[in-house]
Amino acid sequence: MTPSRSNRSIIFIALTVALALFGVSGAGLAAQTEQVSRYTLENGMTVVSRVGGNAGGLSSACLFVRVGSAYEDPEKSGVTNLLNHMALACQPSGGAVPPALKIEQLGGKVWVETSFEYTCFKLAAPSKNFPQALKALAEAVSAPACSDAALAVERDALASGEGGQYDDRLVEKAYREFLKKRFGDSGYGLYPDGDESALESITGTDARGWHVRRYQPEAMLLSVYGPSEEGQLKKAVNESFGRMSSGVCSSGRPALGARGQSSCGRTDLPAPKGGAAAVIGYASAPPGAADYPAMLVAGAIVSDGMASKMFRGLREDNDLAYSFGGLTSCSAGGPHMAFYVCSDEGRVEPAVDCVRRSVNAVKSGDITADEFARAKGTLIGELSFMREGAVGQAFSAGYYEFMGLGFDYPATLAREVARLGKSDVVGAASRRLDTGSLVVLKAKEAH
Repeated sequence: MTPSRSNRSIIFIALTVALALFGVSGAGLAAQTEQVSRYTLENGMTVVSRVGGNAGGLSSACLFVRVGSAYEDPEKSGVTNLLNHMALACQPSGGAVPPALKIEQLGGKVWVETSFEYTCFKLAAPSKNFPQALKALAEAVSAPACSDAALAVERDALASGEGGQYDDRLVEKAYREFLKKRFGDSGYGLYPDGDESALESITGTDARGWHVRRYQPEAMLLSVYGPSEEGQLKKAVNESFGRMSSGVCSSGRPALGARGQSSCGRTDLPAPKGGAAAVIGYASAPPGAADYPAMLVAGAIVSDGMASKMFRGLREDNDLAYSFGGLTSCSAGGPHMAFYVCSDEGRVEPAVDCVRRSVNAVKSGDITADEFARAKGTLIGELSFMREGAVGQAFSAGYYEFMGLGFDYPATLAREVARLGKSDVVGAASRRLDTGSLVVLKAKEAH
């Protein structure tokens, strides 16, 4: 999932500050000459290595694991995210220093992202300490602390809402319901954070079993980036992850299920604490599909920023919503594009109508030259910005290699976006943005 587009400016500022702290600039990175290699360890783990860049003395790693909520059963919804947080827990186990704490003591930082089809552990550390930090990450992933104490702490944190994906909980609730409606009994209908009742039933045995079945080297891809010589970086990788033993790994992608990708219709639910929100979503295109670049542009025209159709309809022409944005999942098996509004009971219905008009305008070709140029330019800029900094370099290369598109796909995608004409976007939107699934939350008496 990508962040809501209305939050992009906040994320941009935060990342810019982080880059400044690490002494990294976009121009500086662009000027570097890098070497990129791809190889496989003896235990089956794939490695993408980018070396030679000047990341301000910083090295990074992104470890992708082919596991996420789409692989889970409803009865154990959230086990992946729970296990990921247990791996990075800071509770001492048997007197040993937890791996995440070791990384912090080395001046580094480690965090994890759980999505539908993948998990990504992200590591950044001073280059001089990177080999030790990489070993600590391997330790965390190889043998997560599945004690009852660690499980209880992390489960309580997740149940209380820590790590919520979006700013407004009403929007998150509506999006959860959209996933259930759109993807039915498949794993794609499960939210990565998990279901609270299911989390309560997960035991240490469940977590350990999930780890044994899913967290194996052949289901992993490690992307590393740093200024070291290639031989030095390869040595650090081998000493950290080359020793990870390979076991029996559950392979293959999750199935969509009997009701997967069902669509259409409206669901009304009560808003527990007042207010109102709505999510309307559609099937989209996965990365690498012919329509994928055009769908990104279509989404940007609808909801990206203050020049978008939704902004003008919801804020400039009317006062219909407190917040709005787009929620995009680029998963291979269940790609979708959703738009949300957060409002109050009296304004949510016209706000939904505005979203529909914005989508229909793109489908009918009601797009100005300025709107089209702005959306394309914004996307090309975002593709460039996602590769800023050491972690951005590692993530960008690793994610698209993990998706089977190659580590250099972002450059290819930017060229494809630049070549698009208006008719390409209109055609893709007409094919993909069919009758959507709508979820509306508002006070019961207002229905």
